[in-house]
Amino acid sequence: MGEITPPPASRPPAGVQASQLTGPTMFSGIKVFVTDGNQRKALAATRSLGRKGVRVVVGEETRAPVAAFSRYCSESVAYPSAAGRPAGFEEFLRLFLRTRLLDAFFPMDDAVCDVVTSALASGWNPGVPVALAPPSAYMAARDKFQTYEIAAKRGLRHPATELPDSSSSALRAARRLGFPCVLRPRKTSGGRGLRYIRTERDFVAAYESVQREHGPPLVQEFIPPGDRFDVCMLFDRDEDLRASFVQRELRNYPLDRGPSTVQESTVRPELVESATRLLEKTGWRSVAEVEYMVDRRDSRPVLMEVNPRFWASLACAVAAGVDFPALALLEALGEAVPATHAYVPGVRVKWLLPGGILHAAACLCAGRLPRPLPPAPGGERKDIFEPDDPWPVAGVLSAIASHCTDREMWRRVVRR
Repeated sequence: MGEITPPPASRPPAGVQASQLTGPTMFSGIKVFVTDGNQRKALAATRSLGRKGVRVVVGEETRAPVAAFSRYCSESVAYPSAAGRPAGFEEFLRLFLRTRLLDAFFPMDDAVCDVVTSALASGWNPGVPVALAPPSAYMAARDKFQTYEIAAKRGLRHPATELPDSSSSALRAARRLGFPCVLRPRKTSGGRGLRYIRTERDFVAAYESVQREHGPPLVQEFIPPGDRFDVCMLFDRDEDLRASFVQRELRNYPLDRGPSTVQESTVRPELVESATRLLEKTGWRSVAEVEYMVDRRDSRPVLMEVNPRFWASLACAVAAGVDFPALALLEALGEAVPATHAYVPGVRVKWLLPGGILHAAACLCAGRLPRPLPPAPGGERKDIFEPDDPWPVAGVLSAIASHCTDREMWRRVVRR
């Protein structure tokens, strides 16, 4: 990837132990660029790295993103939209990384990661280590059809899937798979574009709607919704698994298909083993999240998708004891990454603003109250508010207020 190694004087000592990842000066002198500052995972990364002495530069399309309100953000920058103006964003990024004294670059969400990956695949040398999987591995995981092909070769259970090229062939595929069935875009995340189609009468209109917005979707068998689990992982440059963490999703928005608004750490070694089989020997390095859903008909987990970058609920892993941002920085800098697979089970993290509110509103619209949750054995935290760093709450409220009249933003958040 054409990486440049930082000067030895600015790097943390080799062979650091997991217990040392809490030191306030562990990465003293290191400077990292973190994108997508309005997202909660960018805030989690900013806090994690900032608490260890990293100077964190936060980037976003807006000038005052949520993570910039954190006491652990040293600077913020605005850039063109990676989704709306990818060429403009790439031009900004090339100039920014070439002229700023940075030690590592953390691209955080899909649009930014897509632009970065495309540039790397074309031979771009960013001049700093990038905390992202290599282009070939990233692009295979980003494409759900390729992901399922890899899973099939490795004997991993996943929904029966077909890739039709027209609405008529899609309808024939749906008839083979049976109704209800699922339409799933090949390259979205967070449940965007996912549709459950219950009858043949509704199929063609739904297919054409998804196709207009996301391109030709996959047609899949319907798996009755069950418990959902996320396996969070980090591989080093030798493709060895160095860190793992599993969380259970307790609440979601949208209710039937969206990202989690409440997560809790849990121990499921069989899921870690399955996710490792999926990603090993693909050239993987850096972080990934592999999502599973339990088929309630037989209680067996089914692979749903891979997020080939940092995941939205990153704060849960950090709170439970697996500090993925710090570990990913070690990996990016070429340092030994301590094996980190033990953590505190039962740690619960809630996304209240606006995730929890949207979940509650969706439950009320469905004619029921949010399901009560038992006490969390490992304690409960919020992923935006933290006592030593409260100001990001003001950032969230400011962002909500500034987007109140943005119809496109609300469509992306509410409709998905």
